[in-house]
Amino acid sequence: MNLLNGFDSYMIYKLLANLFHKSIEQVYWSLTVGGLIVVVIIFAIYYLVGKGFK
Repeated sequence: MNLLNGFDSYMIYKLLANLFHKSIEQVYWSLTVGGLIVVVIIFAIYYLVGKGFK
C-alpha cells in the first residue's frame, strides 16, 4: 500500500481496521482528516486566546 509508510504503520492501521470492522483505507483517511480537524480547532483556540477575545 502506498498510503502507509512501513510495516509498523500497516500493522497499526490493520489492527484498528479489524477492531472497528472497516477497511485499512477508511481507517487511514478517518485518522488523517480527524487529525487535521483537531489541528485546526487547536489553532483556532490558540488564536482566540492569544487575541484575548477582543
